[in-house]
Amino acid sequence: MRNSISLFSMARIYCRNGLSVVLMDRVIFLIDIVLATSITFLMQFLIWKFLYTQREESSIHGLSFSSLLSYYLYVICLNRFNNGYSVIDDLSFQIHSGRIELGLIKPLYYPLQRLFDYLGGSLAYLPLAIIPVLWGFYTSAHALGLNDFL
Repeated sequence: MRNSISLFSMARIYCRNGLSVVLMDRVIFLIDIVLATSITFLMQFLIWKFLYTQREESSIHGLSFSSLLSYYLYVICLNRFNNGYSVIDDLSFQIHSGRIELGLIKPLYYPLQRLFDYLGGSLAYLPLAIIPVLWGFYTSAHALGLNDFL
């Protein structure tokens, strides 16, 4: 029982550290959100909106415009969580600088340290994941004819 409690407390420390590292440089975080998420979504929205308005049918290969946008929102938000470059970059830096030994002598297994650090950094993007859920509720409500409740 003591090992699971210490593992949980160490995991919480690494997650908190990973989150603070991401939020430390708020400008980079905001640029990441704006450039990598908002602008790409806007570009895709405009392209697909143009394509759907040029067609007589309301769907392309069975996908409606709102279904396509919902899918694309999910893809963008999941892609924000799947940003493994920082893990590779951090590991490379630790190896080249000789700091990997500091991680190896800690009581928590080194790959778990990296995992919890990555999960903590991903928590910063959690509010972004709420957007597709809200979009899904919105489009589902319209599909069910619940326009009066929105």
